[in-house]
Amino acid sequence: ALHVLKGAVVSVLRIPTGKSTERVTVGKEANTGVLTIGNMAAPVSDEQQKTIGELANAKIAENVPYRVFKISRSKAEELYGETMYDNFKVPDSVTELRLVTLPKWSLNAGIFPIAKSTGLLGKIELTKFKHNA
Repeated sequence: ALHVLKGAVVSVLRIPTGKSTERVTVGKEANTGVLTIGNMAAPVSDEQQKTIGELANAKIAENVPYRVFKISRSKAEELYGETMYDNFKVPDSVTELRLVTLPKWSLNAGIFPIAKSTGLLGKIELTKFKHNA
């Protein structure tokens, strides 16, 4: 769900995809988690929160297949710059990246298992937004 939600967040808030994810935390209850985004100048408005949820759930309803591929780190950085990176460092010793993309929505380097398509996620329910100045 991270890729779907982050795509909606960066679209609505008009922030860069690269280096914007500060932390991803899996919740204690099943199917819950926290996505911490940096580069936030102001709190997310109620209207923005609503739009983020609508866009994320629309992407799920589209049942878009995830594209997962491996590519040399140097080639990935040549093609995508820092867009695929979160704000936590991939060790310099890593020479090949596993990229996960939803075309024209999100691109992320990641090692964790991913669903075959967005439709398998069901529905995303956003329960809380918090802004730290």
